Amino acid sequence: MPQFRITQKFSKDLKIKTLEEPSSNLSFLDDWFIDVIRIDRKKVAFITHANTLLSFLIPYSHVGGASKVALAIKDKLIKFIFDNKFPQYQEQIEAIFVKDTLYCKTKDRSVLGHMNDFKVFIEGYTYKVPFDKIDWDAMMVQLNNTLAGDSKGGYNRPIDLMLDFLRRSVKSPYDASNVIMFPKKVK
Repeated sequence: MPQFRITQKFSKDLKIKTLEEPSSNLSFLDDWFIDVIRIDRKKVAFITHANTLLSFLIPYSHVGGASKVALAIKDKLIKFIFDNKFPQYQEQIEAIFVKDTLYCKTKDRSVLGHMNDFKVFIEGYTYKVPFDKIDWDAMMVQLNNTLAGDSKGGYNRPIDLMLDFLRRSVKSPYDASNVIMFPKKVK
């Protein structure tokens, strides 16, 4: 089941009154934070992975509103793994998103701090650019190549953290903490 830790702004858009506590026993690819930002007075879901800070931007107008953002995240994630030559994860991602979505509180404030830093980048990228002229994919590439502080006092790019994780998991599924690897189909 995908777990989305949502901000109060996004919970209002989904019309969710009460939120559960986040679960800690999830696979690596299904723990995300969602916030809402406004660009040119239009709402955009800002999604960030809890462990790697890999981020996606999904305009409400492109997917049909806040309630459709979860499915759009699945599509963005599948596109990401194919673009980076990790198609073996598609089955795992599909399985995660088949189950009910869990919306919960944002307890970990450090990820939200990074998201606030990323918002400054987004505001600069979209300044004086008409909403319909924004290249969302190019902006996400640049955003995910932006250095972010990590828990060890160093700096890493979110895309590098995610790709390193995916590479490690392919080599040794036992090296990846908290990930259920699906067996390969025998043809």
